[in-house]
Amino acid sequence: MVTRKHPFNQRQASYFSYLRRYKDSEAMEGRVRFDDFIRHEQRIVENEFFMAGLRDQGKTRGGALPGLIKKQKDLRALLLIEEDDKPPARTFGEHVKLAKEEWQGPTGARVQDDEMAI
Repeated sequence: MVTRKHPFNQRQASYFSYLRRYKDSEAMEGRVRFDDFIRHEQRIVENEFFMAGLRDQGKTRGGALPGLIKKQKDLRALLLIEEDDKPPARTFGEHVKLAKEEWQGPTGARVQDDEMAI
C-alpha cells in the first residue's frame, strides 16, 4: 500500500529543515517567513522546469537562461540551499538502455549468468 504524505506537511518539513540550516548558519537577521518560503520554493521548482525546457530546445546562450540561472542562485542563497554539482538524474529511458546493454552485452548477444559471474 502506498501512502502519500500531505503536501502541506512536506512543505512544513522543508521549512523546518530551512530553519535548522538558518540556525546553524548563525545569521542574525533575514529569516524567511513560512508563506514567503513556500512562494520562493515554488519559484525554484518552476525555474528548474523552465530551464530544462530551454536546454532541451538548445537555447543555452543568451535569452532567458542566464537570468534564470542568476535568479536560481539568489533564491537558493536566500533559502540556504547548497549548490550541488552532481550531474542530472538519468531518465527512465536511459535506465532501460543501460539495463539492456548489461543484459545483452556489447555484441548484442545475451550474456549468460555464468559469464557475468567472472
